[in-house]
Parts: sequence; C-alpha cells; structure tokens
Amino acid sequence: RSTMAKCFLGSTDVEEDLEARMRVMNTAIENAHASPNWDRSNATLKIFMAPEFFWRGPQGAYPMTPEFATAVRRIIGDLEQRLGSDRFQDWLFVLGTVI
Repeated sequence: RSTMAKCFLGSTDVEEDLEARMRVMNTAIENAHASPNWDRSNATLKIFMAPEFFWRGPQGAYPMTPEFATAVRRIIGDLEQRLGSDRFQDWLFVLGTVI
C-alpha cells in the first residue's frame, strides 16, 4: 500500500478538516523534534516551517463563521500550550497561513 493512500487530503466538514490538519502538524513537529538531525545546542535557533496555506480547506478559504472562530481559537490554544514548553525554547515556528 502506498504512502499516498494514507495522505490526508482534506474534509468538507470544517471542524473535521481543522482537527485533521492539527494532527498532521503535531506529527510533523514531533517528528522534527525526535529527529537526530538538528543541533541541540541552546545557542542554535531551530526553525520549523510549515507550508504556506497549510491551514486552508480543500475547497479554498474556510467560511468565516462563529464555529470556525471557535475551532481556530481552540487550535491556537493547543499549539501555544504545546510549543510553549521548555523543550521548544530555542525553536521558531512558522506554521503556515490560516485562510
């Protein structure tokens, strides 16, 4: 079975789509941190950069609804909590665009 068979391509349900993108982002961040291929010195800035438009729905821009705003606030809160931990103190995260 190819790896593309497991690739997330988006959901028309906005909340489901955002949650799935959050899982993909968390996996990418954890994989980057677990990798042996970065300098662990606190004198070195580590940069994690997600693709532009990562947070874009499969049909384009998300509808600006109260439900969308609530979901985005929850996701931003989750990201702030995760990325604010001491293990990421020397990291800069560029997490893509939300549109």
